Amino acid sequence: MIDELVDKAANACGNYSKLALKMGVSRNKVNDWKARRITCTPETAITMAEIAGENGAVWALRAIIEKHRGTNNEAHILRGIMSGVEVGLIGGNGGIRTLDGAQHPILP
Repeated sequence: MIDELVDKAANACGNYSKLALKMGVSRNKVNDWKARRITCTPETAITMAEIAGENGAVWALRAIIEKHRGTNNEAHILRGIMSGVEVGLIGGNGGIRTLDGAQHPILP
């Protein structure tokens, strides 16, 4: 999930090196996010989303979900997120409807 956001933010900046510079992180950190070797924080996801012109709240939720994927907390985290938002089905995947009425998938 977050690898998609890294691509969008890098595209908005011109390349991955410029994204790293804009975010004040190393190019290696950007590569690690892209390769899914490490997860980014929700705050970092919001920053990248703003750079990419995307909805920061949606990407923050995706970052939280990605962080907990495959852990014992995954179901608990998903229930907590889903209970706090309007949930719908978007293309067979879970999603949320933001206050602007837009629908956003949050599961891959």
